[in-house]
Amino acid sequence: MLPEAPPCAPEEYDFHLIQIPLRQIVPPWTLFGASSDLGRFERLFEAARDRLSDQLAGLMRWNKAHGILTFVCNFLVPQQNPMGRLLPRYDLRNFVYFVERLNEALDQELRQYKTPICSISTRSSAPLAGGHIQDDAVWMISHGAALSDFDWEGDRGRLEPLDKVSRYYPLSTQNFVQHGWAELVAMVRTIRQADMVKLVLVDLDDTMWRGSRPRKRKRRARPARAGHSVLPRR
Repeated sequence: MLPEAPPCAPEEYDFHLIQIPLRQIVPPWTLFGASSDLGRFERLFEAARDRLSDQLAGLMRWNKAHGILTFVCNFLVPQQNPMGRLLPRYDLRNFVYFVERLNEALDQELRQYKTPICSISTRSSAPLAGGHIQDDAVWMISHGAALSDFDWEGDRGRLEPLDKVSRYYPLSTQNFVQHGWAELVAMVRTIRQADMVKLVLVDLDDTMWRGSRPRKRKRRARPARAGHSVLPRR
C-alpha cells in the first residue's frame, strides 16, 4: 500500500506508474483449482474484478489526493490457452479470454477517476512477445511478468537440472522495458504539449507515399455510320 503522502512534494513528480501483478488479482490456486464448470469461472472472474477494484483504489491514492499524472499498465495476455487450443476461444474457462476481460474491467475502473490518468496497453509490445518476454511458457500462467533468469538456482535441484532461462530463450526483456519507457515519455510530452509546432499539410504524393500519376486516356474509334469511315481522334 502507498503511504498517505509521496516521499517528495507532489509537484516534483512528472508522473506515477502503476503495474498490478496479475497473480495478486488471480491467485494461481484459485485458477487451477477450479473445475470445468463455467459458473465457477464466472464467480472467479467477479472475485478477481473486485480485487482489481480494491487494489486500484489504494494505488490511485496519490492521483486522487494530489492530481499526479498517473499511468496504469494493463495485463499481458497469455500466448495461448494453457488447457488446450481446441477449447472455446471466447469463454472465461480460456485464460486468454479471462485476462482480456480483466483488461476491459481495468479500463472501466479507470474511467471513474476524474484526475489525469492514462492506461498503457501492453499490446504495443507485440513484436517482442512470444518466447522473448512473456513468462507464461516457463513460469505459472498467472505470473504475468517478463522472462528473466531470476531464481534459476532453485531449478538446479531437479532430477534434470535446468540452466538459466536465457540459455533456452533469446530474451528481449531489456528491450521491452526500454520500449515501454519510450511510450511513457512520448505520452507525457503529448499531454504536456512539449515542443509544439504548427504544421501545414499539403499534397504528400511522392513524399509520404507513392503518388498516383494521371494516366493517358486511350481514344476509342467511334462506330462508323453507313457510307462513312471514322478515324480515331488525335
